[in-house]
Amino acid sequence: MTTTPQKIGFIGLGIMGSPMAGHLLAAGHTLYVHTRSQVPAELSAKGAIACADARSVAQQADIIFTMVPDTPDVERCCSVSAVSPQACPRARPWWT
Repeated sequence: MTTTPQKIGFIGLGIMGSPMAGHLLAAGHTLYVHTRSQVPAELSAKGAIACADARSVAQQADIIFTMVPDTPDVERCCSVSAVSPQACPRARPWWT
């Protein structure tokens, strides 16, 4: 099976997010990442592109994964103030 490389965003690189992001890199995708702490060195070494915030991830990626611990964290990275339609005109909710 072959896949077409995608521009993927990943927000949250903790215990679960970091390995998942690593698999996306290994599959040949371009990966834009953001996390509360420092981006793991192994992901940077494999080509992950660190972004300053969720908005920067959304402006670069066509697909975005979030792997954050709790509702307030989801609200912070996915709120209208963090990722607005004006900043990210291609963005649309998964349910559309």
